[in-house]
Amino acid sequence: MILLQEAIVIILFSVVLFFTTEYSAHHKTHQIFDTTDAGAHEDSNCPANLRPENHQHLTGLWGEPSLDGENAVRGECFFSKNYDEARVTFTTLAKAAGVDELFDLPEVAPNVSSQVAIFRGDPHKYLLHFSGTHGVEAYAGSSVQFGILQHIQALKAHETQVPGSMPTIVLIHPMNPFGFKYNRRTNEGNVDLNRNFLTDEQWKMVKARDPNYAKYVDYNDLLNPTARPFRSLILNEIYTLLNAAYVAIRYGVVSFKRAMVSGNYHFDKGYGFGGFQHAKSTKNVISLLVDQLKLPDEAKAIVMLDVHTGLGPMGVDTLFYAGSPNFGEDEIEKVFPSEIDKTNNALVIGGLKASSLGGSKKTPTKEVGKSFLLLKLT
Repeated sequence: MILLQEAIVIILFSVVLFFTTEYSAHHKTHQIFDTTDAGAHEDSNCPANLRPENHQHLTGLWGEPSLDGENAVRGECFFSKNYDEARVTFTTLAKAAGVDELFDLPEVAPNVSSQVAIFRGDPHKYLLHFSGTHGVEAYAGSSVQFGILQHIQALKAHETQVPGSMPTIVLIHPMNPFGFKYNRRTNEGNVDLNRNFLTDEQWKMVKARDPNYAKYVDYNDLLNPTARPFRSLILNEIYTLLNAAYVAIRYGVVSFKRAMVSGNYHFDKGYGFGGFQHAKSTKNVISLLVDQLKLPDEAKAIVMLDVHTGLGPMGVDTLFYAGSPNFGEDEIEKVFPSEIDKTNNALVIGGLKASSLGGSKKTPTKEVGKSFLLLKLT
């Protein structure tokens, strides 16, 4: 009797979750198209000539660049419709900001490559900024980089920074160009680049470990389905949700999540595949940083920002820090202050102290309000 009740609850939960997900996805799809296809470029609050065919006007597009955000373009306006448009925008904004070096890394596929913009400053301090390590997440990361380029232009226009007082800034746009161009999380070889930057010792370790590390093989049917059990899309979605509910009840959400995020280095067609060796994009980036820029040997300080989406509450920055113990949380908090959402149980929703699942109730340091991206570049 208990098993029957559990089954009924799971089925009802899965059906409700399915239709909720379908509605949400449908609603968000329309929001996305309203923003990028027509809305962002034609919205009265966005520059009317932000389209690629008008990029020759970008230098003076927003009036005199402002440091207080008054003339800054809203973040939504920076989102590109696709990889090709983003490349044009990146090139134009970089030139408008007085970039010192602008070039492409070697192609990973025909006519598909990462762009690099370098602003020379202090030769011993580096700010490295990467977008699109997961290709489809480049829409957000790319727009952040456009905001950075506008801010650099503003700094120079107001002469608040001289080149020598700034760090050397390196923007890689995007890390995974193939994934950006074809709307994939992974690259041209199904490699998750976020799991591909390993040392020689780490490669030996992951190749030697049990393929069922973190129970990846146990969850293989759910992670990597090979066929659709039904012809109906709706029935397939419900079936998947039922499987997921069963796994969550039988093994626990934490166990399944661990299998998803731990990486897979044995099944090249499977989810979370980290590769058998460094991918083309990885080699290109390592060559740029190590061979060309002579890092880390030439630097006394390096800050690296790798932009992702999908974790943390929507619309705010959540910072995951893994760095030097000499530069602690208090220092980071000064640069990336936390934010509090007073309408949602006073949750900390941004900055270093927010949780990846939607905030925490730790003491906030800054209230949410109308704000603009003003980077601390010194």
